[in-house]
Amino acid sequence: MLLGTYDSTAVFTGDITYVQVVRPYQETAQATGTVSALGAAQVLYSVAGTTDGLTGAMAPVTRVLNDLSGPALSGALSQTVPVLSGAAAQATANTQRMLGQVVANRLADLDAMPDSSVWVQPLGGAGRQSALDGVPGYSMSGGGFALGADRTFAPGTRLGGLFAFASTSVDASTDTDTASLAQGSADLQSYVLGVYGAQELAPGLHLSFSANGGLVDTSTSRALSFMGSRAEAGYQSFVLDLGAGLYKTIAVNEALTLTPGVRLDFLNVSSDGYDENGAGPLDLDVQSGSYQELFISAELALRYRLTQSLDLTARGTAGYNTLDTASQVTARFEGGGDPFVTTGPDVSRWLFTGGVGLASPVTDAFTVGVNYDVQASPSGYVNQIGSLRLKFRL
Repeated sequence: MLLGTYDSTAVFTGDITYVQVVRPYQETAQATGTVSALGAAQVLYSVAGTTDGLTGAMAPVTRVLNDLSGPALSGALSQTVPVLSGAAAQATANTQRMLGQVVANRLADLDAMPDSSVWVQPLGGAGRQSALDGVPGYSMSGGGFALGADRTFAPGTRLGGLFAFASTSVDASTDTDTASLAQGSADLQSYVLGVYGAQELAPGLHLSFSANGGLVDTSTSRALSFMGSRAEAGYQSFVLDLGAGLYKTIAVNEALTLTPGVRLDFLNVSSDGYDENGAGPLDLDVQSGSYQELFISAELALRYRLTQSLDLTARGTAGYNTLDTASQVTARFEGGGDPFVTTGPDVSRWLFTGGVGLASPVTDAFTVGVNYDVQASPSGYVNQIGSLRLKFRL
């Protein structure tokens, strides 16, 4: 729109002003269902009318966004939020649960163990979180290993320690239904130390426990294709995983043993703040944050002797998270504007785990086993884990 200027006598002065009326960015994001970008959209629209947005660092961004509309604008806005649309802490927690499966399988094998043993367990897995309520999902894959040693210290008491490493790649999934076109990734390197054990309380009744703590090095990359740039960063997270369970072993017959149980598991992910580089005014200054889970679970495990040298194991668990399931990230643009909040997917409180395994003694001192485990929730989360178990008797 062109506006001319006239003096007090209604004579045209020759000055012409160009005026562009732009619909608030957040209204477009709301209309297309791109809810993960609402906070960023509101800040960018507010900045667009300031000196920073008109002639300052954000001016190039304002010009590009003002020329877009509809899904194209929402797609651009979706690229301005923190990597994985605020779900990085949840993805880190999912990775730690993969390592937690190793400990769970080891605890399930503590019944008939020699006095002392060492073990190593290579593992790998792949999973995904589907888009949920306007928040795009992600896929993840990786592998690693765990190794440990345990021994009997007193009748009915067994204690052990472990070290685990996992390398996981997490990639954002685009969601054309909600115009979410964010292309980002996070590479996680996890280092975990832990202790675990079991205490017999009565014949056939035992208490198991585990405590794991570790460091996760995370490298992130976030593409802003509408500006032809990419923002990158690195930060660290600290994880704490505490668990305890009460189990009752029931011998159905000589071949079949059932073990029902109840568990309580707490997981905390505390992430450092970080500054991005590479995207100029759209680089983000991300604040530190945390994500927590507290699962109450019911479990049923079985062991069936197929032959004298081959055992089949199976396990199923239904868990309920008593804490808030959504993760939030607070960030601000380097080019200006107020901080804004990006909320990750509000996933289901229910988590279901199932697994099967085979174990066979190669010699009196060496046992080989394989395990397959899967975790799933009603909100589109699925994670599959395969592992090889090598146990040596000392």
